[in-house]
Amino acid sequence: MTSIIEQAQKVFLEELDKDTDTFLERWKKYVDSTNLVEKQLPITDAGKAALLELRRQMFWDRTDKLAEQLYTGEISIGQWQETFKENMRQFYSSSAAIGKGGWDNMTNADWGRLGPVMKEQYRYLQGFAEHISLNRDTISLKYIKSRSRLYGEGGAYGAALIEAGVVFEALLPWLPRDGSTECLNRCHCRWSNRVVSKQRDFKLVESTWRLGEADHCTTCFKRDGHQVFNRVHESVHIPQAIGGY
Repeated sequence: MTSIIEQAQKVFLEELDKDTDTFLERWKKYVDSTNLVEKQLPITDAGKAALLELRRQMFWDRTDKLAEQLYTGEISIGQWQETFKENMRQFYSSSAAIGKGGWDNMTNADWGRLGPVMKEQYRYLQGFAEHISLNRDTISLKYIKSRSRLYGEGGAYGAALIEAGVVFEALLPWLPRDGSTECLNRCHCRWSNRVVSKQRDFKLVESTWRLGEADHCTTCFKRDGHQVFNRVHESVHIPQAIGGY
């Protein structure tokens, strides 16, 4: 059986490029610390949270280094922005693929749905770059790192969006990390789904909002236990959960 290290490398190889060694080092550290047994790809629901956290940590490592290079003058603000944008593209792409259960499961339509999310993040990044440029004499390295890390929280929204699919994105009143709560992109809550009944070509699906393992905002607490029932065609994939990372 292929080891979990080799499986992880195969999944992310196209994206990681020169960062493969860093990825494997972090992945091995995670495996060793949790005594995980070998498992086969594609990515299971149980493995999604671990992989997303791993990718988030890798993204933060990169943005911290970029912040230091910018602060010391090693790179220009233009170089910082372009490299940051590329790192963000890679991270959000990985997050979406993890949400779908693996790279091979992603379709052209899935990548298209991720496009508007990335466009919005690029707009925020442009504002961030302008803020740094206007405050170069007073801005601190700590501030640049801290604000940079916020983009690492937003990656899980892409995962939730792809998990939901076009049907549940349209049917559910909100999604985790969609900005509709005070905790914004740090929301760790999830929709838990189950099929209640079946009739001919349709299924009745119960979706329940559940609190995740985190400090929760007022809105998340109010939503806890909120249920939505939707009738969908039998061909629609029913995700076990949406979000929760």
